[in-house]
Amino acid sequence: MNIWVLLLHPRSDQEGIYTLQVQGENMVVAFEDQDDAIRCADYLAAQDFSALEPERSPKVRWRSFVKPQATGSWWCRQGSYLCPRSKI
Repeated sequence: MNIWVLLLHPRSDQEGIYTLQVQGENMVVAFEDQDDAIRCADYLAAQDFSALEPERSPKVRWRSFVKPQATGSWWCRQGSYLCPRSKI
């Protein structure tokens, strides 16, 4: 199964992943649906965030990133259109 995450400066030395800070914990935002990820990236761009690029990632790879970083996850189910405001 694949998920979609939002990347900042993809494929560069400054690549990052979009996160939210919830109760002091960084949460990686992941989307079940590509269209929802695109809508969120467009919404954030309209709010003066740096350009974010949706990228497909195998769920297994995503889990391996989240655990070592001691980072939680914010899972956005298809059609939920959850795109909270936050800083990158």
